[in-house]
Amino acid sequence: MCVTVVQCLKDTLAICSSWSTSAHLDVEDILQAPIFCQSLCHICTDFGASDARTFTQLLHRIQETSMTHQRSSCVVITRPPEIIACFYLICPPYNVYAIFDSHPRPGVHPDGAAFVINSSTEAAVDYLSELLRYDRELLADKDVQWQAQLLSQVSGHVFVASDGAHDNAQYWKSATMDASLKWLAVQSEFAAFKASSQVLTDEVTALRRTVERLEHDARAAAAAARRKSARTTEAQRKDHPSGLVSALWQQGTHAFGFASSRPSSTAPGSSSRGNPPAVIPQAPSSRSPTGSTSSAAPATSRAAQKARAPLADPSPPDDFAVALMHQRIYDEEDRRLALEIQELYYLPTFECKVCLDEHSEEDVAEVDGCWHRMCRDCMRGHVTSQLDARVYPIMCPICTADKDLDCPSGTRSHDEEYAKFIDLEMSTFSISLTCFACNNSFLVDRDEFSQEKLITCPLPNCHKIWCKTCNQVLDDPKAEHTCDGSAELKRLVEEKKWKFCPGCNTPAEKISGCNHMTCLSPGCNVHFCYFCGATVCRSNIAKEITEAKQRHFSACTIFDEIPDVAVPP
Repeated sequence: MCVTVVQCLKDTLAICSSWSTSAHLDVEDILQAPIFCQSLCHICTDFGASDARTFTQLLHRIQETSMTHQRSSCVVITRPPEIIACFYLICPPYNVYAIFDSHPRPGVHPDGAAFVINSSTEAAVDYLSELLRYDRELLADKDVQWQAQLLSQVSGHVFVASDGAHDNAQYWKSATMDASLKWLAVQSEFAAFKASSQVLTDEVTALRRTVERLEHDARAAAAAARRKSARTTEAQRKDHPSGLVSALWQQGTHAFGFASSRPSSTAPGSSSRGNPPAVIPQAPSSRSPTGSTSSAAPATSRAAQKARAPLADPSPPDDFAVALMHQRIYDEEDRRLALEIQELYYLPTFECKVCLDEHSEEDVAEVDGCWHRMCRDCMRGHVTSQLDARVYPIMCPICTADKDLDCPSGTRSHDEEYAKFIDLEMSTFSISLTCFACNNSFLVDRDEFSQEKLITCPLPNCHKIWCKTCNQVLDDPKAEHTCDGSAELKRLVEEKKWKFCPGCNTPAEKISGCNHMTCLSPGCNVHFCYFCGATVCRSNIAKEITEAKQRHFSACTIFDEIPDVAVPP
């Protein structure tokens, strides 16, 4: 049977060495490959619980498929994170199940992937049930997450070999052609996506610049509108007094003027209670003791005056004065609040000496030392241009333009400040490291640092190499290094000629005595031969151990032959 040959297993796992990515692929994704979609025929997909009943149904399904198509069939059983392939091989006179397991299993095939052959359905079901079992108490909790519930479910994809010969050159030529066309299609889509991404990136950059320009224009327009509104409001307040006070004042003066110029022919009964001039004329007489106002009025009889006296209410002049006083107080408060609001809305401005535009005080940038003021955009542009020209120290542009002005901002160049400036500039494309051997610092390129795994100290008299991940200094740079120490342990085992336990792969060293070794790892209980490395038995029963030792060491060496150095040859 070909599946029992070691070369068959190597050919099966050969694709793993060519597949470098760690991305997870579903069975449907793998089936889309030309080599599989032309050689395999997908029959159906079943889902069920991870128990013996579901496995029995899947095995009966591939058995019926093989009998119908007269070819071997397979079911790919998936239960995250396990994927098992079970074949039904037609090998007259006996048909067998071959279960391919890519993971090592202690006690069954501890060395790696293997085919497990079963001649009966019951034996195959028992193996699958033991392999894909789960803790049912884990699902008893109602609050368990849905990822844990997937442990109790399996899926089975049933396949059968396609019709036609797959060993001729025409088949492989067709498969190669399909794979090449699909690869070209993927490359074309990738190029289109890359071009589209570049176009979108350029559009986003242009839109961002437009937004920044519009925001700047909007801020400038808003500041100008606020200044114009403040000036207009102030001018209106100076030219026009309060409307209510003006109306009341005009009404009062009109009432007093109308009373003083009242003609003498006016009949006493022509006035009414609702006419203000009939009730307010007494106010001037009370304020003028000389009687000038009464002399201007026509001489009327005391009877007529007594008849009109009850119609006049002496309280309105007092009410008017009180109302006028309160209105003046209200106007003063309103004017004061308006000025406060105006001061809050009005932002002080300054004139930039570089661009000669007016800007808000919030946009000011001052130079230390000379205290020249300019807008932030001009300051940013000046600093950027000086850095591009690699000019140090960066001096004030206003002081630089004025040759007769002594600029104090350029006279303070200290070594410490220059070092800080250099560090800030270098940090954009480099990173500072400290050697773990000589404890000295140096700068390395940021891109090279992200690509390299081992760092070499460039300083003289050092040149030590250490791991970037674990910061461990390497004694032998040519030897393979692993952060967890597995490669170093492997070299130590080879150097000391230690042996590994075939059950749990734990290294063991024989100090003296016979070659019968017992693994002391918990749950292992493996007895092996230190001379050949083979497993003697896996048990903790003395009788079984003794029988296994007799069987093994009857054909192997139990004691190493040590030459007697005391006896001359």
